[in-house]
Amino acid sequence: MKKIISLVLSIFFLLSPLTSCGYNSIMYEHLTDASNYQEYSAQIVDITYYDKDHTPREDYGSADIATAEYVIIEVLLESKEEIAPFYGVSVDNLPKDCSEYPVSLKIDSDSNKALYTNGFYNVVKEDTEITLKASNWIYMDGYFFYVSSVMYDGVEYLSESDGLSNIEKMIKKNRSLI
Repeated sequence: MKKIISLVLSIFFLLSPLTSCGYNSIMYEHLTDASNYQEYSAQIVDITYYDKDHTPREDYGSADIATAEYVIIEVLLESKEEIAPFYGVSVDNLPKDCSEYPVSLKIDSDSNKALYTNGFYNVVKEDTEITLKASNWIYMDGYFFYVSSVMYDGVEYLSESDGLSNIEKMIKKNRSLI
């Protein structure tokens, strides 16, 4: 038994330096690089914020959204060419209309505070057309993608530099084990 434990611990310690060049490093490099975010025109389908207990709340007009842990904005994109990378498939594998494929975008806590402070939630509602930049890579095991900037009606509610900085902080705070 001691040999097995010793072997497992030895393997763990030998492999642990490799984690610095693993998943976290790859995701950090990708998600903090502005060139990995594409601009989209997107129609808001739904906005849900999650409180500190990770309970979903749909009343995004509430002042409570300012202290949300994170916000998920579901959007519809304009074309199958835009949607396909978010679903990890080719355009040919999307047989339905684009309205059948909402994309879930995650707004981290700090970016959400900026959106709230800048009045974003006061001027948008479902079916509002916004412009945003998003990466089509998923961090960790979620089903949502990250947003680096948000504009509506010519007003920048979340700047790209602030959005990328907030994503970087979120990644450092929520590291994967690998």
